[in-house]
Amino acid sequence: MSGIMNLLGKFFPSAFSGPTFPQSHDGGDAVRRQFLNIKALAEDIERLDPTALPSLVKVLLRPLQAEQMCGVVDRDYHRAPSAISPWGFFGHDLGDPSLSMITRRQELEVEPSGYTVNLATDVVLTTPWHRDRLSHAIGCIGPNRAWGPWTPDPLNHSIELWLPWRIAFVLGGNHSIAAGILAGEGALVPRTVYDMAPVLNQINCDGTFFTRLDGTACAQVFNARRAGAFLVGQIMTKTA
Repeated sequence: MSGIMNLLGKFFPSAFSGPTFPQSHDGGDAVRRQFLNIKALAEDIERLDPTALPSLVKVLLRPLQAEQMCGVVDRDYHRAPSAISPWGFFGHDLGDPSLSMITRRQELEVEPSGYTVNLATDVVLTTPWHRDRLSHAIGCIGPNRAWGPWTPDPLNHSIELWLPWRIAFVLGGNHSIAAGILAGEGALVPRTVYDMAPVLNQINCDGTFFTRLDGTACAQVFNARRAGAFLVGQIMTKTA
């Protein structure tokens, strides 16, 4: 197989002996320092009240939410950012065949009917890609507007929810869901829900690498905030 591709996509075979990582550099050191700052705050919140940790997830990921929506606004036509792949969210394949989606998808999936994604309060990662569609969604959806109040559309809206963070990945209906987020209204039942506790229990992160429980590195950290969110999820799972 090729090198590290995404968090839980296609994994290396069982004979995998470990990837080769580039040497540490100033950028990597900066990422680790940023991660350690996040870790320190997460531990402070855990001591005070671990039920408040979802707020830290929002602090870490709301900037990403805004960037994904703003990309189509301030870029040229056909230059919108790529949608965020759920299974590549933490950046890289963790190199462990025991975490393969092929073998563990059913284990991670939970019944979605008991969950609701609130567009005003949850981290909902939507990626509008067409400026005209976004302008019409924003300008026409709402009370006293041409298309009326925001309402869920089962034929168009598709959201995947990840626990314990409550990160919602939009797979369909990006423009109208963005309008709901910006208006602070709307709720959806996710199409699929995955509980990542089994993954969080088998992988650690020190800000430089994701590591197996035996301490061997399996993927390099390139984004401190996403790695920090991974850590917060571990704490949430531990204290649940």
